[in-house]
Amino acid sequence: MIIFNVSPYCLFPDDENRKFSVYYMELAPGSHWQSEPHLRGTTEFVTLFAGATEITADQKDIVVQAGESVRFQGDTTHAYRNISDQTTILHMILYNPQKDASRCKCSGSHLFSQSSISASCLRIAPVAALIS
Repeated sequence: MIIFNVSPYCLFPDDENRKFSVYYMELAPGSHWQSEPHLRGTTEFVTLFAGATEITADQKDIVVQAGESVRFQGDTTHAYRNISDQTTILHMILYNPQKDASRCKCSGSHLFSQSSISASCLRIAPVAALIS
């Protein structure tokens, strides 16, 4: 994982009873966050509250503006890049129905697994559009 001028905060860590974690992230203008694949089956749900970001997942790019949400498979290499001239603020929910919660720690670091599952991005607000 590569982080440049990014402040990730874990709001709700996963545990043995919860198969998801919730993060709050701030990306300074021009900054980016690159992540290796999460555990197989992980889906990331992202909502932007300020700014704009380009998310790259499975070599596909989608631009998400403030007030929009997107979901994609997080078990492939993916990255967030702030493309606005202001701080981008977002929430991320990482969900994995099959994960062993006892192995995953909410510390800004992630467990990784290799996966051949491809990502598909779905803009879910304000316009529904499947990016294939």
